[in-house]
Amino acid sequence: MAEQIAQTARAASKVLQAVSGADRDAALIAIHDALKHQKDAILAANQKDLDAAKPQVEAGTMSGAMLKRLDLTRSWDSMLQGILDVMNLEDPVGKVSLSTKLDEGLELHRLACPVGVLLVIFEARPEVIANITALALKSGNACILKGGKESSHSFAEIARVVSGALARTDNIPRGAVQLVQTRDEISALLKQDRDIDMVIPRGSNALVRNIKENTKIPVLGHADGLCSVYIHEDADVDMACRVVVDAKTHYPAACNAAETLVVNEKILTTTFTKVANALLDAKVSLRCDAASLAALNEVPALLAEYASQITASTPEDYDTEFLELIIAVKTVPSLPAAIHHINTHNSGHTDSILTSSAPTAQQFMSAIDAAGVYWNASTRFADGFRYGFGAEVGISTNKVHARGPVGLEGLMIYKYQVRGMGHVAGDFDVGGKSVRLFNMVASQTSEHTFSAPWQTVTLAWFLRYPNPFSTHVLSCDTLSSTLNSNGTLYTERLIRKRAGLLPAWTPATIRNRVKASWVLEECMVDRDQKLMWTRSRNIDHTRFCHVVQSQEWGASARGTEGTVCRTNAKFVSNFANRWGGVSEKIEEFISKGFAKNIKKSREGLNYVLDAMKEGRMAIGNAKLAAA
Repeated sequence: MAEQIAQTARAASKVLQAVSGADRDAALIAIHDALKHQKDAILAANQKDLDAAKPQVEAGTMSGAMLKRLDLTRSWDSMLQGILDVMNLEDPVGKVSLSTKLDEGLELHRLACPVGVLLVIFEARPEVIANITALALKSGNACILKGGKESSHSFAEIARVVSGALARTDNIPRGAVQLVQTRDEISALLKQDRDIDMVIPRGSNALVRNIKENTKIPVLGHADGLCSVYIHEDADVDMACRVVVDAKTHYPAACNAAETLVVNEKILTTTFTKVANALLDAKVSLRCDAASLAALNEVPALLAEYASQITASTPEDYDTEFLELIIAVKTVPSLPAAIHHINTHNSGHTDSILTSSAPTAQQFMSAIDAAGVYWNASTRFADGFRYGFGAEVGISTNKVHARGPVGLEGLMIYKYQVRGMGHVAGDFDVGGKSVRLFNMVASQTSEHTFSAPWQTVTLAWFLRYPNPFSTHVLSCDTLSSTLNSNGTLYTERLIRKRAGLLPAWTPATIRNRVKASWVLEECMVDRDQKLMWTRSRNIDHTRFCHVVQSQEWGASARGTEGTVCRTNAKFVSNFANRWGGVSEKIEEFISKGFAKNIKKSREGLNYVLDAMKEGRMAIGNAKLAAA
């Protein structure tokens, strides 16, 4: 039976690779609509699983964390939205990541392709069925899903709905998604290494370890969370309280919840006691080492109110994934000591540092061995939804293939295509022709110095629309703007731009559709370092051509007044999967147009700078003047 399931999936995977992106998206819509329509029946089945699990929790045979993961009501909306988010992602199949001209008429291309057949085994978390199915179909992979006994009613009902939706969908091969409900099949499926390409376990440490020990098939996943947050001596107190409490309490049963709080000894009687108070207020129990326990003993009010939540730690606590409102506290004398402790005890999942120093953060982020390393952010961001992946198949701590939250890209590998005109390797032997490498993806770099000081140029950059040189800009809206406690400003803006004329050889269907484009513009301003980083990219028509522009704005060399802007731009077209040289022509055409546009953008910024200098610009009633 297991062999037949695997072989059916293998046959389906070969067909699925050739199914169009539109047909795969149609299947996702069908699944989404069917699940939405059958919500009441699915949640009723889920309630049966919850009712059966509660006595097990009370008896101590099931953890409270697993019970929380089993509850589908809390994840229902995000499950449905995740399917739509995945559908709206760019089709990864056939995406070109490298194009090199080896010789005249001889080209090398690297294209993304599906892994093949995925076996997903999970405990609780019934929403995994929808998440994995969406990601597998979008990426062109066949998948076999096996749920745990604790979610058997939920699994059976969702399986019925998903299978029915796919049966009504054209062009998706039979066996592309198989939902296995027989417990005996797991061990047999783990032996099908000829037809199954990857196993993805979602569940307890015991489940993951058991799978890794009993299969030759590559396993993508992690056995433990064990995330840490380190508070450096210069961390902002209010920010530390917010981030640590969120990292521990936002969803304690999640693998990205913080399990260890590492504290610099210089702040034991200041920042730490306030963070500890915030955690205790949130009903978190602290397992403290001797130094942190002594610091709390100096605060009688804390002991009087929270004595039952404060205990001494054991060595085992620093290797324990609590998955509940418990956190271990470790005191360290320095940053290197914090790095050493975390690297010794972490699982390679996600670790965070809280500090106001960029060099300190960089040292930490470079030295910590983990899939995710954060600066002034909660470990709870280690999630495919929050990374913008639409959904995730899981979080991997592996060092081969995918790492961290695994979305579509983690389900892709690549193949190399070589296109020649009768080329033979013998012509390139010693003494013969040499391979000439030429990167076929167009790019540009440039540098320009504005005469105005950095603080004036950065302000003018935010105010540059509209100006006489930007008549192609139709709208500019701020999506977000955040100023952190260190004075660093982060902004996102959405800009609508009118497209320029396309060459006559562009297909009419493309010319008629590409009339305007949405551009996402991201910016970070560090006023202390006098640096601004900007990045803009089009978020539609990316198959035709994806243009990514990165810029760094810094003060001129010491002793001179001015601002240096360094620009790097890349132009990548995946039109027709780069067949027949059309993509190269598109990149060349767009690159030439960009060179003209970058000149216009500089003229526009200079126009704004002159207007500021002459007092012709204002924000509200306040006139602006160049410094």
